[in-house]
Amino acid sequence: GAPAGTVWSFSDSSSSSRVHVVSVMGRAEHTSRATAFQGAEVTNMMARSELDLRSATLMPGETQRVQVLLMMGNVELRVPATWTVDTGAITALGAVRDERIRVPEADAAAGPAPRLVLRGLVMFGRLTIRS
Repeated sequence: GAPAGTVWSFSDSSSSSRVHVVSVMGRAEHTSRATAFQGAEVTNMMARSELDLRSATLMPGETQRVQVLLMMGNVELRVPATWTVDTGAITALGAVRDERIRVPEADAAAGPAPRLVLRGLVMFGRLTIRS
């Protein structure tokens, strides 16, 4: 483990299909360029984390999960405006806000929109979804 008072941040390579972002008393930024995105885990303790999935690929109708543990900090999640996001994380004196600009419904011939399922705990912090 890290000594007390040490700022610690970690994220996988940008091409990894499964993303892990950890930030403790620091700042972590990760941009995924995965061609077959397989979900993410974000752990944030008294810190700020950014996870950008706008360059990641999900097939039409595919569902992937982002598991989050956020305590006393902020997480910014950037996703394409065309993705559906299920914001089912539990909040305890915290908030989950979807601030994306809405786009018209996608062409039905393209298939259903990719879906991102957000689960976990947001306590004393904020998770903001942007495009």
